[in-house]
Amino acid sequence: MGYLDAEGRRFHVCAFCDTSFRALRLACPYCGEARADHLVYYEEGPYRVYVCRSCGERFVVQDLRLKAELDLPVLRAQAARYALAEEEDVEV
Repeated sequence: MGYLDAEGRRFHVCAFCDTSFRALRLACPYCGEARADHLVYYEEGPYRVYVCRSCGERFVVQDLRLKAELDLPVLRAQAARYALAEEEDVEV
């Protein structure tokens, strides 16, 4: 999971210690795919779900430009929701 800061830069958040670190804006965190036509995202309020068309993984981020306060519990819940949907192969 991660977030976009006020300038639109992407950061990832460690699931174990909550440490944030800068990440490439257009790259899959799982396989490294960087071709724009292979990376799509869907918006749901201040949350975005990025989908990599190369490896099929999903990555959830909160856009702090839309909701200024980072809400890690809600962000984790969103990530879990999409992970479960992927496991069950259900549309969310």
